[in-house]
Amino acid sequence: MSYKCKFLQLHKTILLIDTECRIYKCLLGNALLREKDLHEKWACKRCKVKDLYDKVCVNLIPQKEFIKRGISETWFFCNLMNIRFKEPEEFCLRYCKYRKN
Repeated sequence: MSYKCKFLQLHKTILLIDTECRIYKCLLGNALLREKDLHEKWACKRCKVKDLYDKVCVNLIPQKEFIKRGISETWFFCNLMNIRFKEPEEFCLRYCKYRKN
C-alpha cells in the first residue's frame, strides 16, 4: 500500500498458484477492495479521508458509500453544526468558528 488510512485494513490474503492476492476492507464504506483497487480513483486514490488522516476535527465524521462496483462517494458530517458536505474546505476551513488555528 502506498499510503495509510485508519479506515482501511487488511481483510485476508489469498494464496494463488504463483502469487498472493491481498483483500482490504474499507471500514467507512463496509466494502472489500483488491490491492489494485486502492490505486483507482473510484476507490481510494481520490478519497479525501486519507488526506485528512492527522488533521481531522473531532466533530468531523467521514462517511463513504460504495454505490456499486467502480463508484464511490465520500462526504463529511459535522456533529457540532449538524451539516453534511462533500469537502471539508467547503465549510470547516473557511467558516467554522470552533476550529483551532
